[in-house]
Amino acid sequence: MLIHEDINDIETIINNIGNDKIELVLDSNICVYLRDFYKEPSTITSRVEIWSELKKLLYLIEYNDLEVDFYLGLEESSRNKSNFEIIEDKFFDTFNVLSNLFSLDYLQMIEHSKLIKFDAPIKDNSLKQSSKMKALEQKGVFQNQLFLNYACLLKLYLLVEEKDKWTNVEKMKLYLDFLEKDLDVLGGANILFGHLLLSGETKAKKLIHPQKKKREEVIHAIWNAAIDLTFPNLVTHKFFNRTKVPIFVTADERCWRIFNSLKMRAMITDNNGLATAPFVEMDLSGTLWNNKELLDINQYHDTIIDRRKYYNITRNKDLSKILDNLRMVCYGLEKELCELFD
Repeated sequence: MLIHEDINDIETIINNIGNDKIELVLDSNICVYLRDFYKEPSTITSRVEIWSELKKLLYLIEYNDLEVDFYLGLEESSRNKSNFEIIEDKFFDTFNVLSNLFSLDYLQMIEHSKLIKFDAPIKDNSLKQSSKMKALEQKGVFQNQLFLNYACLLKLYLLVEEKDKWTNVEKMKLYLDFLEKDLDVLGGANILFGHLLLSGETKAKKLIHPQKKKREEVIHAIWNAAIDLTFPNLVTHKFFNRTKVPIFVTADERCWRIFNSLKMRAMITDNNGLATAPFVEMDLSGTLWNNKELLDINQYHDTIIDRRKYYNITRNKDLSKILDNLRMVCYGLEKELCELFD
């Protein structure tokens, strides 16, 4: 049991709870790097910084005999830009590549890095679209959370674009109202991203404000950010449902910052069971609110939480009705956003 102990690296976790109780969950960017390394080694080894970090990761996995779950990253990286369908040839090709790579020991991987191979990965040649309503209907592990995240980010984009009507603190309160009244969900990752974006954090703004201001580019940037925000939820649920500790591995600093600001608290018994239900805390120290603004927003947030204290006992849990509502909200917000470009 770790009590109030800072954990700053994976070695500390391994030393405290053991390698057999850890599972690495790979983001899509890591899967792509590993795929390209196996198929065309020089495309990765020529990028010194990436190859250096990738070697450390591969050594860590092999030396500690860590379990690796690459399914989430595999599925995301195998879907097309147009309507989010899985490209089956790409999916199975990447699956075989990653399976073959992890069947090698570390020395064999290093030897593989010296090979001259030109086996180009399967590309996605589909075009970006100005609507993601069809993409939302694609079945998969991302689907339900994507409805929620896409609605949240569309709303945040529209709030940011409203330049003069409200202050940023007022926008944050309106966003919290939107989460409670329109979506009926107060998700930690969604609230945290709202704090980062509306407090003026530049990297958060760039995530949903691409350099190209065309409608389809903005919609696609928001869609990609919505996918990124599914990972905290999906990985956290792995912790709820299994006895292993999932550790998310990503090369995306913006995605890492979201994860790093969501602190998991849990008590684990000696037999590796959960003594209490885990819960997540938000670390808002990375936002740019001043103390007065943050106090104002937190007090407003607290009134919402207090109002919903016993709400989950009686709330509607019919998933189909929840998704129908989210579908309508996404449609309306996407239409409103598209009108900005008419």
